[in-house]
Amino acid sequence: MTFHIPNDDDVLPQPMPVTLHWKQQSFAGQVVLMSHNRKSISVTFDGMILGYLGMIPLLWDDERHAYFDLFYHQLVDVAWTNTPDAT
Repeated sequence: MTFHIPNDDDVLPQPMPVTLHWKQQSFAGQVVLMSHNRKSISVTFDGMILGYLGMIPLLWDDERHAYFDLFYHQLVDVAWTNTPDAT
């Protein structure tokens, strides 16, 4: 098993605006940390989702074409305000 330690290349030059949708709730948020392949993101927001207060780590599920949270494995819809460029 390999662990990745974030470095300066993982931190976005500026946060990317998104809207998180979970159940009947919507939250304006910002992606502040993102892997190079965009399959792992950390989003800050004002509110609480699944016990996450103000920040949620999300992973991409290729089969469901959606992000899910790291601990509870619940789908969280991420609506990108500006689509991130592939790197």
